[in-house]
Amino acid sequence: MNKKELKKYTATLNKEELEKELMVLYEKFDQVKNYYAAELSNDTQEVLGLYKLRLDKEFQRASSRSLNSYRTTEINHIIKEFEKITVFSQDIADLKLYRIEKAVDFINTYHLDDQSYFASVAGHYTKVLTLIAANSLQEHFRERIYEVERQSMKRDVFGDGEEEYNN
Repeated sequence: MNKKELKKYTATLNKEELEKELMVLYEKFDQVKNYYAAELSNDTQEVLGLYKLRLDKEFQRASSRSLNSYRTTEINHIIKEFEKITVFSQDIADLKLYRIEKAVDFINTYHLDDQSYFASVAGHYTKVLTLIAANSLQEHFRERIYEVERQSMKRDVFGDGEEEYNN
C-alpha cells in the first residue's frame, strides 16, 4: 500500500474508526509508542534515555563476547529507528554523539587497533559535527565534543585527519 492508497482508506473511516486504528498501531508497535512519547512529551529525555540504554547494551554485548563482535549494523539500526520517532535535531545529535562517546570508550578500554573501525567512528563523528553545526548546537555540545577529542587521542582514533571542532 502506498501513501495515496492509505489516504484513500483513512478518508473512508469515521473518527471512532480512526481512533481505533491508531490504538491498534500504538499497542502493536513499540516504534509508534515511542514516536508518540517523543512527540507529545515536552521532555524527550526519557525516550532518548531508552535509546542510549540500547546502545549501551550493544557495546556491553561486544565486550562480554569477542572484542570483534560489535555489531555496527545493529548500532546503526538503533540510530535510524530513533531518527524516525523524533523531530528534534538536538536529540538526534545527542544520540549520535553518545554513540561516538561509547565507541571511543570501547576502543580505549579494550585497546582496539582496528583501522576500519576507527575510520567508521571518524566518519560518524564528522557527520555528527556537521549536524551540530547545521543546527547551531555547538555551545550545547561543546564540553562533550572536547572530551571525545581528548579521549580519541589516546588511541589516535581519528588519525591524521582528526576533526577540529570549530567555535
